[in-house]
Amino acid sequence: MYQHTLADSDTGCQLVQAEINRPGLNKRGQTSLQELFLPGVSFSLRSHVPYGTSFMYQLVHHSTGAEQMEKQDVALLLVLGLIIWIVGTIYYANRGPAIFETTSLHYWSAFALSPIVSAVLSIAILRCRHIAPANWASAMLLLAIPGMVGEAVVLSNLAIFMPKLHATSGGRYGAFLFATYALVLGVAEVVALGAMP
Repeated sequence: MYQHTLADSDTGCQLVQAEINRPGLNKRGQTSLQELFLPGVSFSLRSHVPYGTSFMYQLVHHSTGAEQMEKQDVALLLVLGLIIWIVGTIYYANRGPAIFETTSLHYWSAFALSPIVSAVLSIAILRCRHIAPANWASAMLLLAIPGMVGEAVVLSNLAIFMPKLHATSGGRYGAFLFATYALVLGVAEVVALGAMP
């Protein structure tokens, strides 16, 4: 049986960890990258995260020093994300042909406007809930996840969920979605990074 030389090997992980921890990656020269993260995180993740990925998990989900969101905010953002997705899907199921199967100018105008409207709505929700800017990336993901999962189902069953839309317009609708999620999540990430100490 073929097995990669680094598979199931502690050596590979040690090499990657040594490369990550070397002094050249440290911008300020005062603290290592691991000191920027919550000290207990790597131990609590060992049983939940595949071997060798806990450092990357810490790198992506860094500690910002901001207050954590309340459980009611987490639940509310998920519910609002679900509601926004349902309303948006119903809207595009009914108005899709007028947006996706029309002139190029009309499509590209809507393509530019939809992500902006979605970003403004999402930012308004986060501000109304008084979500700390350092938590905007996580909060925006909570708003987006129900829609992303729902859209995966819709796009794979376009004829069922959007019968007025031609199958060939599925790509245009998918591009619409990618642009919207990219802008909304990108804005949130920029705000969260700007709020880091």
